[in-house]
Amino acid sequence: MEDRSPIVLREQQQLDEQERAYLASLNLDFSSSGNDEIPPFLGLSADGWSSYYVGAAWLKKNSRPLVVHPKIDNIDFLSIFAEALSDNVAPAYFKKAYRINLDTPFIEDGALNSTLTPLMVTHFISVMRILLASGLKRNYVIREDNLKSKVRGHILPLRNLQKNILRGHAEKTICRFQEYSYDYPENRLLKRGLLAAESLLLGLRVPNNALLQIVRKCLLSFTGISSDITPQAVMSIRHDKLYGEYPEAIRLAKNILARTDFAISETSSTSHRVPEFAIDMSRVFEFHVLGVLRRHFLGHRILFQEYAGIMGRADYIVPSAQLIVDAKYKQYYTQKSSDILRADIRELSGYSRSQRIRNILKVEDNSEIPCLIIYPDGSYSSEEYSLSKLPILSQAKPMPGIQSFYTIGIPIPLMINS
Repeated sequence: MEDRSPIVLREQQQLDEQERAYLASLNLDFSSSGNDEIPPFLGLSADGWSSYYVGAAWLKKNSRPLVVHPKIDNIDFLSIFAEALSDNVAPAYFKKAYRINLDTPFIEDGALNSTLTPLMVTHFISVMRILLASGLKRNYVIREDNLKSKVRGHILPLRNLQKNILRGHAEKTICRFQEYSYDYPENRLLKRGLLAAESLLLGLRVPNNALLQIVRKCLLSFTGISSDITPQAVMSIRHDKLYGEYPEAIRLAKNILARTDFAISETSSTSHRVPEFAIDMSRVFEFHVLGVLRRHFLGHRILFQEYAGIMGRADYIVPSAQLIVDAKYKQYYTQKSSDILRADIRELSGYSRSQRIRNILKVEDNSEIPCLIIYPDGSYSSEEYSLSKLPILSQAKPMPGIQSFYTIGIPIPLMINS
């Protein structure tokens, strides 16, 4: 029997010689579209080096799958994603942090469940908060009821004869009618998705109380709406007929239900299998840095992914400190300064020269704007990390030979008791 076992490695690691030979035998196309989408094969290079993406992917039909684990086990993804949610990261940007495909065969690797599930749950909650802020939609649904002393819609003659007339209840009439109601399949699916999200959060070793409170607050909006919906009804719901936040919320609810015991697919309840998915760890680190900056600049405005003209988008702008901050999910800053990539310095220099950014920071003359790069320093923390109360640049290291550029390393959060 041909080997179908996963090829397993960690971020920024190279396959061994035997696996590189297998990779070469597949004649894969490693070219990328060059846009913001996650590249094919989790960013794996032709010479077998993994990138900053973790997840699971099929290299080719009937081939061995590729599985990439994070650099360190037990990263507290849930707290990172919860920070992104509390900081109101736009769902459209949150969505770019990962991709999931439920249409291909699932891949054997139970360890990745703890990585994928928190991201999906948090994204779903973020979309639901926006959806509920504008209110649930109503729709026409078909009801059947045995009405007393009145008629609505169409009478069902045969059923009315059997249940009412022959039993001496001439005052009642079985009718089928349309009703404009909140209790229709799409809203039932969303409620079922919230209940599944609540169940997943409660099943964690250390439940995230902040997220649980948000989920339960969302569920209050579904009072009077049933959560009874069949797998067949779920699969029949069409995204293209919906509008607003509904299409994204429906898609995420389906994905979450497929991660629980809801029988949307035959493989959905298998705890040691995961669908094809990819998580961009560089974006995950951006969410972590955003939380660290929010705690340090408590009460001050922090602009995230702010438009900087032709230079693209700056990760963070802190107007009160006249500061530009960039998150780099790279550990070369822990090495000699000569290893710092020129591209990173050029990128931030471009942001600091953007007239739009300078206007936001209220820099009217030719003054230089300080730029700070925050990177993972290789350490890990099981507690919520905060910088000291000192000015942030006094805690950072100046880049040798580069004016007004600084770096500071922070730990990656781990799950408590991991």
